[in-house]
Amino acid sequence: MIRSFCFVGWYNMGCIDWEPWLSRIFTRFLKILSPPVGSRAIATQKKDTYPISTVASLIVAMMSNGSSCLQYLRNLFTAIKSVYYPSNTGDFQHDIVQFLVELTESFIDRVHLESKADRIWQFKPLQSYRLTEQDITDFVNCAKEYVFISIFNKTYQEDAAKAFRHLTMLRPELVVPAIVEQLFSSVNSINEPHRFTSTLSCLTGITRQIVQQTLNFPQGQTYVLPLLISVLPGIDSNDFDKTSKTFQFLKAILMLITCVDCSSAINIPNDLTEVVQEKIINFLDPSSFTPRVSKLLTDLVQTILEANPIETLKYIMSQTCERIEKIRHDSEATILTDHKGDMELTWCLILFSKLLQARGDTLLVYKSMTLSVFHRCIHIIHKKSYEAIANAAKNLLKSLSYVYPIDYRLTVENIDGPFSDFLPIRVWGQHVEFDKLQPQFHMPSAEEVDFACEFVETFIYQELTLLNDKSSGMSNDERLRSLTLIQFI
Repeated sequence: MIRSFCFVGWYNMGCIDWEPWLSRIFTRFLKILSPPVGSRAIATQKKDTYPISTVASLIVAMMSNGSSCLQYLRNLFTAIKSVYYPSNTGDFQHDIVQFLVELTESFIDRVHLESKADRIWQFKPLQSYRLTEQDITDFVNCAKEYVFISIFNKTYQEDAAKAFRHLTMLRPELVVPAIVEQLFSSVNSINEPHRFTSTLSCLTGITRQIVQQTLNFPQGQTYVLPLLISVLPGIDSNDFDKTSKTFQFLKAILMLITCVDCSSAINIPNDLTEVVQEKIINFLDPSSFTPRVSKLLTDLVQTILEANPIETLKYIMSQTCERIEKIRHDSEATILTDHKGDMELTWCLILFSKLLQARGDTLLVYKSMTLSVFHRCIHIIHKKSYEAIANAAKNLLKSLSYVYPIDYRLTVENIDGPFSDFLPIRVWGQHVEFDKLQPQFHMPSAEEVDFACEFVETFIYQELTLLNDKSSGMSNDERLRSLTLIQFI
């Protein structure tokens, strides 16, 4: 029955007077949420259990200019306020968080429905029944306190972040400053370190609303630099969860802005690029890392590789291959059959495999060097090492033979031109029309296809022959190494 009411209410907004029934409807909704009273929850019969999404849609459908529905919603929140706290556990927590998500999402759907041009196939409420700007503001003020409480609910943190994002899409000026201030105050918090990660997870979902410059919220961009600086303490080697959430936030916000030096200072050093490259090489070259740490470092290398593959390979590829050759030359022949492996060699092979994710045309210069590394290391039976070699083979073939985007920036203007023509900060977080996008794709050339074919003929046929001729005499480790390489290729 409640589903029928929901559909009737949603598709006939303004045609039904809900006022006489609001008190009874919200009383039943409160029973559905079943908050605890004392040591017991409010009793609810099984037949009175309705889908949360249906309840939320009906509440939004009953709202109108001059309706008391919003006041009843405030009373509903007031009734659960005393028990709704992150430390209180129970099934009611999930129902309340889910209710907030569905309620805010349905409200956005209605705002979108009323703001778009008329469509003859879609019902639209009467003009006198539509939500006003003040109604939207009142709704955000009504729900934001309880959404803020939900952010620190560790069990349902992702759902709370969705509800928070919905409110930010409606009124960023009412929501963003408060959450940013919470982040600033939680950075150095000793008593409640989890507040930083919870707040940061929430901010990751609203980066577009922060960087956009709109009429109602023009000051959002002023938070960008303070946020980027303040989250840096989150990169903590002793707390993987905090570190991962910090990098997620940095990625989310940096994907929406164009990182261009907008200053006009004339004394900027012109050798900064070379200094950065030298720092990276000096850090990677003499070091060796465990596989878990190497995953994080190679992801950073991949970012540099995507930005400028030619220069990155020029400074790192040769040194990496030479280092692998040196380790193989200085080591004993038993390194091929050593199950413990060599940590330095394994790290170099992992880095080597990541470098082979560069554009196919940029790898042609290092063809002989690449094949030499495969010839020297393909028979190593240490698991981490041969997995790195197999990954390198897969990355090489994908780079040479796949069609993939190499430039998919959303900024179509020339970012290298004078700032009088185009100032990148003005388009932070802005949408771009699909027909204006100018993505560039890698198309395999004849030389790249020949390189890929030569690689396959050299190594996969060799492994197949080895399995056919010596399968019975191979050890389990050798057989697993060979099968892993074939699978990846």
